Amino acid sequence: MKNIHKIVLTGGPCAGKTTALRSLQKHFSEKGFRVLCVGETASDYLSGGMSPFNMDNVTFQFMITSTMIFKESMVQLAAETVPEENVLIVCDRGQMDNLAYMTQDEFVRLQERMDTNIVKMRDEYEAVFHLETLAKASPDLYEKNVNTNAARYETAQDAIDTDNKTLSAWVGQPHLRIVGGSVDFDTKINRLLNEVESFIMGGLEIERKFLIKKPDTEKLKSMELCELIDIEQSYFEDANGSYRIRKRGQYGHNIYIRTQKQAVGGAVREEIETRISEDEAIKYMELPHTTLHKTRACIAHGGKYFELDMYPYSDEYALLEIELLSEDEDFTLPEFCEVVREVTDDKRYSNHSIAQTHKLDL
Repeated sequence: MKNIHKIVLTGGPCAGKTTALRSLQKHFSEKGFRVLCVGETASDYLSGGMSPFNMDNVTFQFMITSTMIFKESMVQLAAETVPEENVLIVCDRGQMDNLAYMTQDEFVRLQERMDTNIVKMRDEYEAVFHLETLAKASPDLYEKNVNTNAARYETAQDAIDTDNKTLSAWVGQPHLRIVGGSVDFDTKINRLLNEVESFIMGGLEIERKFLIKKPDTEKLKSMELCELIDIEQSYFEDANGSYRIRKRGQYGHNIYIRTQKQAVGGAVREEIETRISEDEAIKYMELPHTTLHKTRACIAHGGKYFELDMYPYSDEYALLEIELLSEDEDFTLPEFCEVVREVTDDKRYSNHSIAQTHKLDL
């Protein structure tokens, strides 16, 4: 059976995306993967004399997105045809990147014109890896780079603003990883390779979890790098062990994921995810199960991606999680989080337990 992974590589100006693509190709080819790349689409139209400055922006973004979808479908066909069993599809930017160059009203018009929705555009990719602009790590070094590159025109602040808009467009994606704009470019590339390898090959999930005071939902909605996602999780048991079916979405549009998890030790867990159809999910619901509902706030903060889960079973508490590459990795919690205590190893705060008790308390 084919093992095909489809990811997006995105980022701000002067993030090193071109070098990163070459590094991904080399690294995973050496590990036995056929690496197929979907080239950036916008640059083709811009070099051909078409841009939002000389035509209607919604039409321009419609052209880009439609072409992007077609190219991705053709590369998917190639992935299913090549002889290798393991295939990695790397998209040089994805459908949500266009939101960084549109107003919200224009984005709504684009969805209507394409008869699509934000969940389908954002969540059809398995994972998204965002390379931060060099301007965030060193504005001075960025400016020197701009001065020696005629293709660059953004100031350091312009680059940071574009980077934030691009990142914001992808916040809410199930597997978003942020690779910091380190001055040491080799360190940045190695971090990217480790993040991608951990996702598509490792199968090990390193999480830390905190019980926090439940934040104000309206405050979360006002944050630029935060999206609220509706989640329904159902838990099942069979001869092979336990698994869950997750219904995840926004505005009435959903994706469905089957997940099998197994504790390895400490904060480390083995996790296998499979996308399934709505019809498949409905058939699972005919089996005995327990279910929980929650609202998940996906938050990009300090170069990390946090998931804050709020349950209808508690007006006082919530759970905050972060996935890491190592158990001792440094991170900074969002300022508004009032931590009660860390509960990484406390099984009472697993979603499986909460589904059975419908309680979240001390």
